Parts: sequence; structure tokens; C-alpha cells
Amino acid sequence: MSIFIKPGFWDERTIAPKYWFNLEQYIKSFIPPVVSTTTTTTTAPPYKVYTALITQSGTNPPTSIVLENTIGTITFTYTATGFYSAVSTGLFTLNKTACFINESNGNTTLIAKANNVNSVTILSQSPTGNFQNDSIDKATLEIRVYS
Repeated sequence: MSIFIKPGFWDERTIAPKYWFNLEQYIKSFIPPVVSTTTTTTTAPPYKVYTALITQSGTNPPTSIVLENTIGTITFTYTATGFYSAVSTGLFTLNKTACFINESNGNTTLIAKANNVNSVTILSQSPTGNFQNDSIDKATLEIRVYS
């Protein structure tokens, strides 16, 4: 038995005219919509911070290029050879203040330590342990006060 197929039988326009004109919509009906699952939330750190590049020369107090300051006003003082202070008015919380300082060159050891609610001491020492001036050049100082 022969089967005769009428010309144009397989023409999509005659089989499914509603899909021919809306082919894109028809294809999209099989693809679930894309839902973004990425959310961006910004949370504040649990501390206030003072970050600066500090430089010291002679018997002058260190100078600073402030990169970030959410603590408040901080000034620097010269105490003695190799001893300096970052001074505030009650902005450093006792037992909740952390200090970080980097070496500005290979011949200097820098130390920063919170003393009380009003000051952070910065020490500059030579490799032999002697305190020295003129050895801090754009060292990064970061003081964090945790809540």
C-alpha cells in the first residue's frame, strides 16, 4: 500500500501556524526563567580603624598620609629617640585596641602598642636594638578599635 503525502504537508506554517510566528516564545516555554541567587550584602566591620602611611625625621613627630579614619582625630608626638605616640582623646578602648605596623625598610624594627585610652606608642629600633630616629619612611600603621 502506498502512502501519498500531499505537497506542503510538512511545511511548519501549515502544521503549527501558532508556533511558526511565535517560535522564540515557544522555545522559551520549555526553558525555566533564570533567577539570580546571588545577593550582595555589605556589613560594617566590627571595629573602627585608622590607617595611615607615617614618616618620621629628626626630632619631629611622625607625619601621616591618612588612608582611612573612622576612629576620630589622631595626632602624633615625639617622646624621645625612637619613641613616638599616636594620641587621641579617649578613642582607644582598653583591651580592645589592636595595632599593626610594618617595617619601612630592612634596617628598622617598628613596634606599635596601645598604652591606654589616649595613646598608642610607636618604637623604632635598629637591628642591634638601639632606638633610632629618621628610620620611618611611609610605614603603614593601622589601629583598630573593636566594639
